[in-house]
Amino acid sequence: MGSNKGTYEQVPVYESAVVGKAVEHGKPWYQRHRMTFVIFFLVFVLPYFMLKNAVNISPTDLKGDSPEVDDEVFDPNALDMKDYGAKVDIYHIILMYENLKATAVCTPETVLQALFKGGDQGNKKPAEVWVWLSHLDQQQEIFDSLDAYIAENKDKRDVTLRKMYLDFDEMIAGTPFEEFYKTHDMKALGKYGDQNKGNALRLVIVKKYGGFYMDADMLVVNDPSILMDGVAMQGSGVYNNAAFKFSIPDHPVLDIMIDNFIEKYNGNKWGQQGPLMFSRVIKRVIGCKVDTKTHVMTCPNIEAETMMKWGTRQIYPLAWYSGYSMGKSYDFMVTKHKLKFDNPHTTLMIHLWHKHSKLVETRLCREGGHKKYISSFIGIMKEKHCPITTKHVFAIKEGEEGYCEF
Repeated sequence: MGSNKGTYEQVPVYESAVVGKAVEHGKPWYQRHRMTFVIFFLVFVLPYFMLKNAVNISPTDLKGDSPEVDDEVFDPNALDMKDYGAKVDIYHIILMYENLKATAVCTPETVLQALFKGGDQGNKKPAEVWVWLSHLDQQQEIFDSLDAYIAENKDKRDVTLRKMYLDFDEMIAGTPFEEFYKTHDMKALGKYGDQNKGNALRLVIVKKYGGFYMDADMLVVNDPSILMDGVAMQGSGVYNNAAFKFSIPDHPVLDIMIDNFIEKYNGNKWGQQGPLMFSRVIKRVIGCKVDTKTHVMTCPNIEAETMMKWGTRQIYPLAWYSGYSMGKSYDFMVTKHKLKFDNPHTTLMIHLWHKHSKLVETRLCREGGHKKYISSFIGIMKEKHCPITTKHVFAIKEGEEGYCEF
């Protein structure tokens, strides 16, 4: 269509519906008073909607919307968590994203699937999967589907899925991290400042509530309740903070880790407050020695219950660079890496290294959709171990928001 710029139609004389006569100057009443409407809108209406819809999101997306108060909301702070942790296995996954992608819910689902399908593998205690979110209303359709899956399998095992509200400042309040982060701005926190906030959160959550923490790109293939308290070794003598378990709150090693995190802080060195800190504390600060046969740790510098060094092949059968190989065939990956999914003591979970594997997933999806995706190792694994989430991911059509986003 051509532009109408510079041309105007003759304004007609309108009949007033109120007084039944022609309006002066050929303009209706609402045009003659338009400035009054504009002023009213700017002064009263616009501020109301701005306040109503305001969302406080920090630059690091570690501050979210406060949940509405509900009498039925689960409040762990009202419980004796030491007693609770002795009776219930708790699994923690942190999903703090301003825009939570559907695929991110895969890890919580793999925990649920593994718990229900574990048979006689685990300890059969009641289990709870706590998914920590800064925005509780995201991907609700998937969470509803997971709740339905739990209801269908309730006769197999007592398992609960909980959405937990997480705000960084609230979580670290009253811990040594509170003062540390008050006195360090983003520049002082360094290149990996945001990543290290995630490293801090996992320590505080497990210290406060006890339980099993795992990163959001872990794929659980067997019942995780078979594991005693312990830490995963990534390989080459490096303990990784992507998977660790201290069932009861206030484990002394976590206090030492928090102190070491702050004392040795270097936000410009990757892993300094993550795997390197775990390795530093376990090996040098508390002086743990590992029995090569039983994998039990003896740590003379702390008084604590038995800890285990989880086997590298059990938790970390795929090294970080394997993320780029996730698009290869299932048979190739199983054979090359000697994966044995039928034995939880050999292969219990896999770190998918999302930073790298998401590139592979996106390429597979865009090149051939669901059909090509499930011809790959990562596609087959997700189709099997988080089928509900994967179904939702591929329900998004081309051109829709979230299509082929991993």
